[in-house]
Amino acid sequence: MSSDPRTRAFVAAQRARNRSNPELLRILKRTIAREVFRLLREPNALASIDDRHRVRREKNLPLRKVVEALGTCQIHVSRIERGITHDREFTERYRTWLQAA
Repeated sequence: MSSDPRTRAFVAAQRARNRSNPELLRILKRTIAREVFRLLREPNALASIDDRHRVRREKNLPLRKVVEALGTCQIHVSRIERGITHDREFTERYRTWLQAA
């Protein structure tokens, strides 16, 4: 419950409603199950990353510039571009930054 920002916000909102820890865990498990089921039914619902590397190369942007602008490490960007790692929030930030660059 402490690592994902969306989960932290959700837990804070539920604690404001005086939910107990067992109840919070039950709600979180159901939410995760719904999200996983949705992704199993619609695998393309993940943010598309196919063109990130191509767009970055077309704009002549080295990986170092992406890392500096987005405040992350090279391996994270590389894994996102290759589709090894899926990070929806970072992919959206990366897409927005590439469009503006």
